[in-house]
Amino acid sequence: MKQISPFLVALSLLAGPALGQVDAIAGAQFLQGGTMPDGRLLAAIKIQLSPAWKTYWRQPGIGGGIPPQFDWSGSQNLGDVALMWPTPLVWGDEGMTNIGYQGHMIVPIIITPKDAALPVSIALKVDLGVCKDICVPAQVSVGGTLADALADMADTPPVPAPEITAALGDMPILAHDIAGASWHCTAVPIKDGMRVTAHIILPDMGGGETVVIEHRNAKIWASGAELHRNGAELIAVADLVPPEAAPFALQGADLRLTVLAKGQAVDMSDCPLN
Repeated sequence: MKQISPFLVALSLLAGPALGQVDAIAGAQFLQGGTMPDGRLLAAIKIQLSPAWKTYWRQPGIGGGIPPQFDWSGSQNLGDVALMWPTPLVWGDEGMTNIGYQGHMIVPIIITPKDAALPVSIALKVDLGVCKDICVPAQVSVGGTLADALADMADTPPVPAPEITAALGDMPILAHDIAGASWHCTAVPIKDGMRVTAHIILPDMGGGETVVIEHRNAKIWASGAELHRNGAELIAVADLVPPEAAPFALQGADLRLTVLAKGQAVDMSDCPLN
């Protein structure tokens, strides 16, 4: 399995604008979306980039890169946080493609307070890679106080910011909702982890597919998937490497697959192991 050396990625990130210039490339905004019917809170993180600059999705692609890393440690009364990733772009040459967003990235978040009777104070730092002709590391900070999750609601619930609504409307399609879709995986141990092969059948997406194989534990590194076709079946192969760099027990529910093509995305929230 071809891998991008972390050393080479680090070198590519060193050659770029000075830190003061990076501040002008990426900025952040915290968008509030109000209280959901179940009492959880809706918000979003908006990363605004200078024209033509890009940043990475939660998996950067086979070309390598730095996915966004979220540090919520400065927040108060923050229980669970669920990130909702809109459909990303794919760019680059075959075998060296990257996955992400150009111009801006808006990631809706659903927040469960520790104490629903108290407000949630958000203090978030995001480390990310940003790219144009070169790639550089950047850090942005956002914050805000979200309303009491159990506060009395007005007759009309608050309307989320239009940017949140647009991002929620650009989520991947769930494969379970697609007639005729099927998928399964096999896994074999390798020296430093597990090699996963995904077999996927979906309706025609127009060609040029990219398949992403992930483990739900973000600490388990996933290589970019190598892809080929066998008739109507997409076959994708990726390596999963845990911090201890050894084979490990793997369940189908641990896996997440995404197929990207021509501005479309299909999400498979698990992959049964055969």
